Amino acid sequence: MSVGIEVWHSVTQFLGVEALALDTRDWKRWLSLYTLDCTYWLPAWRADGELVENPKTELSLIYYNSRVGLEGRVFRIGTKRAASAQLLPRTLHMLNPVAIERSEQGLRLRTHWTVHSNYETRVASHFGYAEYELVADGESWLIRSKKTVLLNDRVHEVLDFYNV
Repeated sequence: MSVGIEVWHSVTQFLGVEALALDTRDWKRWLSLYTLDCTYWLPAWRADGELVENPKTELSLIYYNSRVGLEGRVFRIGTKRAASAQLLPRTLHMLNPVAIERSEQGLRLRTHWTVHSNYETRVASHFGYAEYELVADGESWLIRSKKTVLLNDRVHEVLDFYNV
């Protein structure tokens, strides 16, 4: 079932808040956009054109089955002891919702995204699509699940939640 322009606008604003929180490294704000029982998944490719289907039994690039996992990752980055995040890139998240529909739980949507990252001496670009499940939270939304599909064939730097 399609949604009206008001819902489309509120979802677009919400996604902008997520992008801004990532680009400004406002991790507390970013985490607040997720439900406690959220799932966050970046599946690996089994073969060209075929993603893994089960994050619990197959290799994933990133997988957290609750916000606690995301909070742990953010904590490790904040300690400056995570070797993979000693120097965080400057990022610019650009996304576009391409489909939003109502579901039993709230909304299901798909976005196309690009993230440009500046590391000390090089620039990286990652791109793909994301599938979200959102639930209502007052006048806004919370992310119940996010599956991000990376379409780059090669990644030459550390890949983390702030890169996608």
